Amino acid sequence: MSVGTLITALTAAGIVAAGLGASQEPEAEKVSVRLERTYNPDETQAYTFSFALEMPEAGELKMSGGFTRKVIEMLDEGWAEIETSIDSMTVSFGDVEMPTGELPEPETEKFDKYGMPAKIDLSGNESIAIVLLGGYVPAMEVELKGKFPIEWESEDGEITIEGEGELVATGRLYEEHVAKLELNFTFSPVDEAAGELKVTAYVNSETCKLVKAVGTVTIDDPNAGEITGSFEVKKVRDK
Repeated sequence: MSVGTLITALTAAGIVAAGLGASQEPEAEKVSVRLERTYNPDETQAYTFSFALEMPEAGELKMSGGFTRKVIEMLDEGWAEIETSIDSMTVSFGDVEMPTGELPEPETEKFDKYGMPAKIDLSGNESIAIVLLGGYVPAMEVELKGKFPIEWESEDGEITIEGEGELVATGRLYEEHVAKLELNFTFSPVDEAAGELKVTAYVNSETCKLVKAVGTVTIDDPNAGEITGSFEVKKVRDK
């Protein structure tokens, strides 16, 4: 299994937010929420990310940094072209920091109403770009405390995601109103080992733009053994 595949599995949830403390937990305010990603022509959002992978015999891989997403063009049927640029990145293996070289060039991808990119490239050398995935939503109206199916397939059929989510609460987080989601799903690349993910995510209640997410992944690879990981993605706050 490639490191790119592992990173993709980690971030597909979005790939896809850290839980609030008890005193900050969003209060139930809405009966239901339309959990569908909508884009704005002038939308730009910076994020920070971190994740760690524990691989049998090989050791622990850590990566952290920042990236920015910018809507370049609005497309039909609720899609948008989004440019993602890596702003910073550090990588370490064990206790040794690894050289990263030049940062990847910005990439432009189509994103859909589920908050997902049209395709996920597992073979590219710039696998760090996969960290930019996040914020899966089911593109449907969901009642508070209600469950919903997680069903998504990449445009080329190379990746599928299946499982179940729940709209846990709504309320305020940082400067905006959010919906808190619990996601449990299987990330299945063609010809690669599947990953089991558990994610807590906070998305904007109106646009479903990702605000913050935290999760874990377990991959039972027939060659590498059981690989476990954890990750966090959060927006850079406006204030």
